[in-house]
Amino acid sequence: MDMNQTTAIPEVKDTIVMLRRLSADERIRQEAYYREKRMHDEANALGGARREGRAEGFAEGRAEGRAEGMTAGMISTLASLVEKGVISLSDAAAEANMTAEEFKKESGRS
Repeated sequence: MDMNQTTAIPEVKDTIVMLRRLSADERIRQEAYYREKRMHDEANALGGARREGRAEGFAEGRAEGRAEGMTAGMISTLASLVEKGVISLSDAAAEANMTAEEFKKESGRS
């Protein structure tokens, strides 16, 4: 609705008059501007924090996955060497920093 249009509804007239007064008040306009700016800045900061958190989580997940993959590869290689008789089970377990039982369980060769 155009602000210059007239209406027969008293509540709408009162609202239009109040809006005109508020928009004419420089201090109220400034407060509204700074309130809107603060809300915008907070939203930007929150979005930045979310992106940073996701990036950190992704990096940690990759590092953990890489470490788990390397451990699994090492255990698989050591288990293969045990099967071929190149090294003993106790040596393979010691190399993997495990007990013989833990090594057998981790290597799937119980």
